[in-house]
Amino acid sequence: MIVAGLTYVMGALGFELLEGLVVSGGGTDHPLNQSLIVVEEGMEMLGVTLFISALLNYLRTEMPGLRLRLSIAPTEASGD
Repeated sequence: MIVAGLTYVMGALGFELLEGLVVSGGGTDHPLNQSLIVVEEGMEMLGVTLFISALLNYLRTEMPGLRLRLSIAPTEASGD
């Protein structure tokens, strides 16, 4: 969970600061800025994915009897 948090924060804050420097020097259309945006968003998504993975791993190891059942309720036909 710590690695997930660090990954997310580095993407959100670290690359946001770099983007600010690039935008102040070259504008928002600068190719480096576009690349930094892709890396920033990717790190944020990776951080969230790692966090979800850590939570699921915790549930698997600490609550081995836990069962999750999903179902889709049938929809009622509209009586036109």
